[in-house]
Amino acid sequence: MSTKERKYRVHQHKGGLGETTIEIDKALSVGELKALGFFPLEPQEDKELRENGKLIIQGDNKYTVITLMPELTVDLTIDYVGYSDCYNGHGHAFCSEELVACLPFSFSVDYSETVGEIKRRVMEELRGSDYDILDESLEEEIRALPDEVFEKAVENELEDFDEEDRYFSEDPIRDEEAAELSELPVLIGYFHVYKEE
Repeated sequence: MSTKERKYRVHQHKGGLGETTIEIDKALSVGELKALGFFPLEPQEDKELRENGKLIIQGDNKYTVITLMPELTVDLTIDYVGYSDCYNGHGHAFCSEELVACLPFSFSVDYSETVGEIKRRVMEELRGSDYDILDESLEEEIRALPDEVFEKAVENELEDFDEEDRYFSEDPIRDEEAAELSELPVLIGYFHVYKEE
């Protein structure tokens, strides 16, 4: 299951004495547009934006262009749990054209972890990971996705389990067993970001 984030590209130009300067050029969320006073739109403006994908707002000595960006959808995949030397890897050669970015993460486990612990570890690793950007034209929008979108994707993926449930069915690795291992098993997962026109 996925969670979505809608962004709008905003260009605001200010002109004077034959010159034009750019005051705003960024992707903004609905909340950010409300804070800046652009939203809510008038009914006719809202209709024009949704039908044409673009709205031009004229003002005193300035004009603003608001463009409807593709909606970004984020989902979580737990791809592998086991020893890293047995992992075959993860690629995008045959992925959907709508896939615009992949955010990998991994961490060691000993099979004793609860669902709540897995959720927390995923979010901790997320903050230290970097994207594999597949559509560079959307890089700014992808990197601007807030933590809340990823937290929702984690919750959606694990919604059928209680926080205190054990995540793994395997027996936990005991301390004496761990001492004899060269490495602990790893959990490897990915957040995938898709665009929806």
